Amino acid sequence: KFTVTSDGLITPSFDANSFRDMVLGKTSAEARALILKIPELGDGKLSLWPFWLTSLPTDPGRVKITVE
Repeated sequence: KFTVTSDGLITPSFDANSFRDMVLGKTSAEARALILKIPELGDGKLSLWPFWLTSLPTDPGRVKITVE
């Protein structure tokens, strides 16, 4: 018989680079659907610039993922 005490913070695993690779070249609707499928997500936002773009770039260097 034993007792265990632990302190810590459990964070969901999210790989921003992997997610970026999944959304490359997707339409904004497809990318939003992928964002909504992240189970631990509290809030998400997709921003395209310039405003007339309808899909994400295919160049990974032009897609920025920010996790807060």
